[in-house]
Amino acid sequence: MESEAKYAVVGLVVVLLTLAVIAAILWLSDDGLSKDADEYVVYFEKQSLSGLQVDGWVTMRGIKVGSVESVAISKDNIEQLEVILSLDATTPVKTDSKAVIRRNLLTGLAWVDLTESTQEAQLLKTIDRKSPLGLPIIPEGQTELEAIADSIPRLIEEIGQVAQRANTFLSEDNRESVTNTLKNIEAFSNTLAKNDKAITELVSNLSEMSVELSKLSKSWTTVGNSAENDLNKVTAEVELTLKDLRDAINRVDDEVVVIAKALRNTADVFAAEATTISKSIDEAARSIARVADQFEDPKGAIFGPNRNTLGPGESRLR
Repeated sequence: MESEAKYAVVGLVVVLLTLAVIAAILWLSDDGLSKDADEYVVYFEKQSLSGLQVDGWVTMRGIKVGSVESVAISKDNIEQLEVILSLDATTPVKTDSKAVIRRNLLTGLAWVDLTESTQEAQLLKTIDRKSPLGLPIIPEGQTELEAIADSIPRLIEEIGQVAQRANTFLSEDNRESVTNTLKNIEAFSNTLAKNDKAITELVSNLSEMSVELSKLSKSWTTVGNSAENDLNKVTAEVELTLKDLRDAINRVDDEVVVIAKALRNTADVFAAEATTISKSIDEAARSIARVADQFEDPKGAIFGPNRNTLGPGESRLR
């Protein structure tokens, strides 16, 4: 009875271990991805797929985002290798994303890496860029080693151009010119060495001259400042004089206006008086004329005018 209980426990443990192994296999086969996945296709033409296997990793910025579903030669173009990728639905594959092959140098195993994605680009699955399989196409990119390899021919060509220019520069005529130039430099150096004392004296004289020029400059600065101050004083005095002159002119203008007004008033008074005097003279003249007329006719002056005498403004009837 006791042995049967042990067998039951052993059997239960075996069953549990079997279920755990099956669950682990299922989890590993799922690659840790969610059940929602998007498929993309890459057509590799320049890069070798050596070491790339089905279920191999697909990474983006060092993080696993999917796996390789299949690897095959394209039916439409045998120069291209068709690789179908299964990526997590949340993977931000953009229109500027590129696919490159990375390799582990120790194991030789390869995987697909998605590079060059930017935040501003649109999601690839939102645009109409489909393959004959109906899947979005991720363009093939270029690895750093390939970029270096592509730059080597240009580098070699540039090195050749530099070598050609060097050969041209070092031609027979140029070598002779360079030799003469070096000789002239050597002769000039010897001349400088021979006249070292004179050059030292010249430098000393230049230094003293610099000091004197500095003193002279300071003197001129002082003179300039003094002249500027004097000029400012003269300018201020001239401005004050001009102001006084303007005030005097304004006062004269005011006096002239007052005098002119007084003259106009006096002229008006004289004119009125002259008019009055003229009227008085006129009336006096008329009175004198009447008196004279009376002296010419004494009878009329005593007894009055004759009836036949016409009065002022009268005329005889015809």
